Amino acid sequence: DLKTHMTKDPSFVFLVTGQNALQKLRAQIGPTDPEVARKSNSNSIRALFGSSILENAIHAPSDGKESGLMYQIFGEKEVIDAGLGIEG
Repeated sequence: DLKTHMTKDPSFVFLVTGQNALQKLRAQIGPTDPEVARKSNSNSIRALFGSSILENAIHAPSDGKESGLMYQIFGEKEVIDAGLGIEG
């Protein structure tokens, strides 16, 4: 379901780097469920733009290991490996 949703319209993949970058990004994204996000973090991306758990406006890996999922969803040629050890 996630792959179908993420590939039905244009999607954007971006690389976030820096100290604690993933944790900082996830703090801005908010909880997976937009309803929970609206109650606990009303200015988060998911609170503002999410409509359901599946259609929650943005996906971010929970850890660095999950980053490889982007290769599986979009294909290796569509994801830029910026030398951070992300493997397809």
